[in-house]
Amino acid sequence: ELGIIIACYPGDLIWAKGCVGSLHRSGVRLPIQILFDGVASAHPELGALVSRGLVAGITDRTSVKDPWLRANSFGWGFTKMIAFWESPWEHFIFLDADTAVSRDITGMFADATEVDFLLDEPEQPSDAAGVAKWFFEPSRVEFHYPDFSWRTYQAHYYCTGVFAARRGSIPLAEYQRALDIHRSDPAIYRFGGEMGMLNLLIFSLHQRGLATFRQRRLQLLTADHDDEFLQERLMEERPWVFHYAGRKPLMHGDSFHEPMTSGRQWVADQLGGSLSREDLLFKIRYFLFRLRKKIRRYLGKRV
Repeated sequence: ELGIIIACYPGDLIWAKGCVGSLHRSGVRLPIQILFDGVASAHPELGALVSRGLVAGITDRTSVKDPWLRANSFGWGFTKMIAFWESPWEHFIFLDADTAVSRDITGMFADATEVDFLLDEPEQPSDAAGVAKWFFEPSRVEFHYPDFSWRTYQAHYYCTGVFAARRGSIPLAEYQRALDIHRSDPAIYRFGGEMGMLNLLIFSLHQRGLATFRQRRLQLLTADHDDEFLQERLMEERPWVFHYAGRKPLMHGDSFHEPMTSGRQWVADQLGGSLSREDLLFKIRYFLFRLRKKIRRYLGKRV
C-alpha cells in the first residue's frame, strides 16, 4: 500500500498542479493526495483535480482528524508533518509542491515499504559548518537533546522535499515535544521550517533502535546546478525529482523549467486554463508579498 502526498498552500498551488501533471505524464500510476494548508472548497481547482480523477483526494484545514495537528501543524514546512499520522496509506511518498519528475519514479521507491524511512541521499554530505548552516544549531540541539549524537548522522542530513515514510513512524508525542522546544527556542532550527527538526526526529529514532532508514539519490536541487547540467539529467533514462527550492520555474523565465512547465501544461489541458495567466498572477502575488514584508519591516513589526 503506497501513495503520493503533495503538500501545498494557496500560494504554491500553481506548482502543485505542475507536480501532479508531471507525475501523470511520466506514467506514475500511484494514487495522489493533496495536503492543503487552507480550505479546499475555496479553491475550485482542487475540486476539479479530484472530479477529473487527477488526485484521489484533498486533506485540508477542515478535514485533519487529530485536533492537535489541526491546531498546530499547518504552516510553512510543518504542513507536511501531518502526513506522518494522517496519510491515507500505510506507506507514502512525499513531494514538496515545487517538485516535478522527469520519468516514472515508482521504481525508485519500490522498496519503500521495507523500511520506516526512504530518504534522499545528499549530493554533498554536511560537515559541522554545513549542519549549522542548513539544519540546526548544534549547541542548542546538544542542550535540548543531550543523548542525541548529531555528529554520527551529519553526512546523512538531507533536504526534506522528497522522501518516503511509514505512517506512524514518528511518535506523535516526539513531534509535540519537538515543536514545544522550537517555540521556546526558535533559533534551534535554520530558516524556521521543519527541515532540521525532521532530520533530528528521524535520526534520533534510528539511534535508539526505533526506526530503520535507507538513502539513495532521489532529487536534484535546481538552485545548485546550472541549466546545462539539469538539461542533461532531464534526458537521462533514470528518473529524477527536480526540486525548485528557491527560484521558481516560470514558463517564460530564463532558467531551467521544462519538467514543471510540461506538468503544468498537462493539467491545463485536462482542466482548461492559461499558463501565461497563471505566471502573471504569480508575479503579482509575489510582488505584493515582498511589498508587505518591506512595509512591516519599515514599521518595525515582526515579519
